[in-house]
Amino acid sequence: MTTGCNTLKLILKHFGHVIKNNVQSPVGTFGVDITREERYKKSVKCHEVLQKLRTLMSKKQSMPGSVGSAFREVTTLMQSTLD
Repeated sequence: MTTGCNTLKLILKHFGHVIKNNVQSPVGTFGVDITREERYKKSVKCHEVLQKLRTLMSKKQSMPGSVGSAFREVTTLMQSTLD
């Protein structure tokens, strides 16, 4: 569990802002940009998965000990990165 939380923290720290920016900016505003469209689709998929994990994390953050602490850290990071 702790390893999974640490991995999520790394993903959010390094790619969270990229995922958020790609999801928020519209596709097809200027011409045809296939790589942009692919990046948008991948970002939307990542965002959907992270939102599902966020729901799970918020339920598990009340667990005692280091596992609960790890869930709380990830939940806080998700909140600040994806909102």
